[in-house]
Amino acid sequence: MPVIFDRYAHGRDGARALAVWLNEAGHRTKAGRPWSHTAVLTVLRNPV
Repeated sequence: MPVIFDRYAHGRDGARALAVWLNEAGHRTKAGRPWSHTAVLTVLRNPV
């Protein structure tokens, strides 16, 4: 999901807006749950 890094890094969207965007696009987390802002932040902060 390199798009979320781009959108976040360039100030287009915050974590909450990204969660809404991912959910509206039908994406789910690895566990099959809807995205929350904390899940988005976890992905963004992952150094890997």
